[in-house]
This record gives sequence, structure tokens and C-alpha cells, in this order.
Amino acid sequence: MALDDVLVRPMVSADVKRVRELHVCTSSYFIIFTSASTHPPQARVLPIQYPPAFFLQLLIMPNQLCLVAVHSSQPAIPIGFVSAALHKSAAEEVVGEAVPTETTPRLELLTLGVAPTYQQRGLATLLVTHIVQRVRESILLKFSVRAEGLLTCAHVSTNNTRAISFYKRLGMVAIPGTIRGLYRTSSGPRDAYLVMGVL
Repeated sequence: MALDDVLVRPMVSADVKRVRELHVCTSSYFIIFTSASTHPPQARVLPIQYPPAFFLQLLIMPNQLCLVAVHSSQPAIPIGFVSAALHKSAAEEVVGEAVPTETTPRLELLTLGVAPTYQQRGLATLLVTHIVQRVRESILLKFSVRAEGLLTCAHVSTNNTRAISFYKRLGMVAIPGTIRGLYRTSSGPRDAYLVMGVL
């Protein structure tokens, strides 16, 4: 499958069931690039189970967005996803006004995954590129301000070396320090790093 055959579009309500399935069947810790056959089923889940309300919020909250990747021959079946939240600057949150400030908004990547069959083909990079571009265009339309770069961050499990390498290839770096017990899983708490970069 060539990336030319992939369409990236916003998630719609009809996609929620499949995106929830992808959150379970894609590999672990928000982003993974190994084939499903190398992991037992219980290892192929995100570190936490997301409740149905998480997906509803992605559809209705104005500061959240979920994009799905679909093959052009089957545009109704998502094969990958990325979700994110745009956080206003501290000044905007205090004042409560939608005005540009000297502080750039921050994009937080919430979840990212690709169906095992389509991994290792550049889809995760394509999804992140698309969501960053959409948010930058939105800032331009809303505030008439061109965002040359967008401060982007994500949390990643400390033992997820493939995800850490992926984010490094995007130009993001792990901030020194560990966030203890960020992920509450059935097997116990898991630590995470915060990765950041201007994309």
C-alpha cells in the first residue's frame, strides 16, 4: 500500500466503533510499530482503556480533534488514528478570551495508532503531520496569525523505545525526568516521559 492510497480525514460518529477497536488491537503505549504476531493479545492494547466518553469528547469538544487514516478503496474503514487536544496559553485561560497572545498554544497528542497490517509504512508520521497542519491552519483562520511552528507534546511509556525513537525522528525530545505512575494499568502503574518539539 502506497501512502498515495491513504486519505486522512476527521473522525465522524460512524468511525467511533472502529477507532475504539483500533485502540485495543494496535500495539501498546500509544504508538507501536511492531507486527501483531510478535505480541500476545494482552500485550497489544494501549496502556489504559479509554471509556466511551473519551471518544465522544473527541467528536464534540472544540479543542479536541481525532483524524483517521483510511485506504482510498475503503474510505469508511479507519486503519489508523491520531487524537489531540489544543491547549490555550495560560494568559488566554485566565482571561477566557480567544485572542492571540505572545505564548503559543500547545498541541498535546493524546493517542496514536495504526492497525498492525499497515504498520511500518509511514502512516503514523502522516497522521501526526496532518493533525499539526490542521491545527496550524485553524490558528491562522481563527486569529489571523500564522503559526510557523506548533509546540507539540505527548506522553510515552518509559519502556516504549520504538515510540520514543519515532518522536525523536519527528524532531521531538524527551524532557528530563520521569512522570511516575502516569498510566494506571491492570498490571500496575507505569511511568512515562514527556516528549516535546516544535512541529
